[in-house]
Amino acid sequence: MAIKDRFNARVKKIIQNKFSTRWHMTLILIVTLLSGVLFNKILFILGTESLLIRHTLVLFLSYLFFFGAIKLWLIFVKSYTHETKSSKDSLNFNLDVPNLGSNISVPQGDIPWSGAGGQFAGGGASGNLDGGGPKSSSGFDIPLGDGDGVVIVLLAAVILSILGSSIYLIYEAPDILSEAAFNALLAGGMIAPARKLYNPSWAGSVLKSSILPFLLVFLMVETLAFYCHSHYPSARTIKEVFVQANLNKSLAVPKREFRI
Repeated sequence: MAIKDRFNARVKKIIQNKFSTRWHMTLILIVTLLSGVLFNKILFILGTESLLIRHTLVLFLSYLFFFGAIKLWLIFVKSYTHETKSSKDSLNFNLDVPNLGSNISVPQGDIPWSGAGGQFAGGGASGNLDGGGPKSSSGFDIPLGDGDGVVIVLLAAVILSILGSSIYLIYEAPDILSEAAFNALLAGGMIAPARKLYNPSWAGSVLKSSILPFLLVFLMVETLAFYCHSHYPSARTIKEVFVQANLNKSLAVPKREFRI
């Protein structure tokens, strides 16, 4: 464990010094959010009109996309290293590791990146909440009015959970991305002797770091979707939920009688 910690600390320090990991995580999250909007639109066009089913699928598809974006970032790091390996700006992984046995040794000097291995798996960031019906001119054109207050509160909770989870992931980006890069380095066989000591997985490290934010967003989105599905079963989008809520409230207001 001590040897792994030495490797990990060294590689994480190099990655954090060479790359703007928080800025890169911000871009990854923005693209992931946009992918949720796209998945939501596609599923709606394909006929998945249920808010509960569609938003559940959007969550998991977006989370898979998040892992795909991390994988692309690892490929970017690999490409950058190959381009600069002959220059003084290259990533030099000078890992001083003692001899662990007759069959295990780690040479000094630069360790070339030969690919970021690991399994592509995962699970989530959040998607768009306003389904995007064909008659809607804007995904953010939601008539709040004086409709269902519970929907407004739940929608606010979803937005806050997305913002809170994003801030957390951006703050922890140096550790999350450098840990993923370190495990990808090992899984790709670039430190083959050290690989004998443990089984690295970049996807596993990312999952461990992002599962709690995903579960928070998942809980908030599913609560909103379930409430809307239960109280407004014919509504296909959040916009339609507010339209129906405002209509129901207007119909429930008793008419005033004027006598002369």
